Amino acid sequence: MDAESPRVDETLKLDARGIPTAECPNCANRVLTIQAWFDDDYEIGGYMLDAECAVCHTMITTPTPLDLPMEAE
Repeated sequence: MDAESPRVDETLKLDARGIPTAECPNCANRVLTIQAWFDDDYEIGGYMLDAECAVCHTMITTPTPLDLPMEAE
């Protein structure tokens, strides 16, 4: 780890994969590290569902449009 990188307490790192979420359940951060690919128009063509919180490194499952809660009609 270089001098510029913040230290992360590895004891706080969770594996919270399984329930899709757009926010880290450990620290409430919304910046995630994901693996994605781009199509020929330079738009995101898809992404993997495993993600990591950019702050505390907790592993989470990224949400998809199908995971949005349905509104009661």
